Amino acid sequence: MAIKFATVWFTDYCSNDCRYCVYSRDNWDLKRNRLTKKEILSRLRSAFKGGMDHFLLAGGMDLYFDDDKIVDIIQEIKKEFPSCRLYLSIGEKYIQSYERFQKAGADGYILYHRSADPAHFEMLHSMGLAGEFRKQCLFVLKDMGFEVGSGITVGWPYQSPKTLAADLTFLEDLKPDIIVVEPFRPQKGTVFENEPAPGMEAVKEVAKRAEKLFPKAKVLLPKDFIMM
Repeated sequence: MAIKFATVWFTDYCSNDCRYCVYSRDNWDLKRNRLTKKEILSRLRSAFKGGMDHFLLAGGMDLYFDDDKIVDIIQEIKKEFPSCRLYLSIGEKYIQSYERFQKAGADGYILYHRSADPAHFEMLHSMGLAGEFRKQCLFVLKDMGFEVGSGITVGWPYQSPKTLAADLTFLEDLKPDIIVVEPFRPQKGTVFENEPAPGMEAVKEVAKRAEKLFPKAKVLLPKDFIMM
């Protein structure tokens, strides 16, 4: 039976300025929100009552949620739901942060490398974001024993067979436990808002290819992440 992640997006704030993302720090038109710890737990209770036991806390790289706050949230979740698997998707951190999250009880970490081709990565992101650091973070997480997830975005602007091949080669090196295959979604207020979105058939074809290449990994689609 396929895993379904009860996903709580807990902050719309982000210190990054990714060109494709509606949560970019420079999107002044976006009305932003942060959830409290109480609100996060309430949503997870609903998920647990519905039979879900894989939780994902995701959000922008919000400087308000420092390591102390994240650790406190992890500990509260694991205290109330000790049998559940808890995953984080909150961006690049240094190893000291990952160690604290793991000690607090986090089981896994999902970090999207976005593009393994350096030139393509630069086309998708503002200056100052380093694709190599993001890839290094994934290897650090893997070495630490986290259940690690990354993914492939189908239909990126400027994507080519060469950049897609680079993504697959990177994933072969990483050997992630989870691979999320998702479509590029043009978002209002971003540089790429008028770019075409791929059809789900193209996404499913890449997912089938990933399943053959990575038989030990859980290959997931957006429908496997249930927003709470």
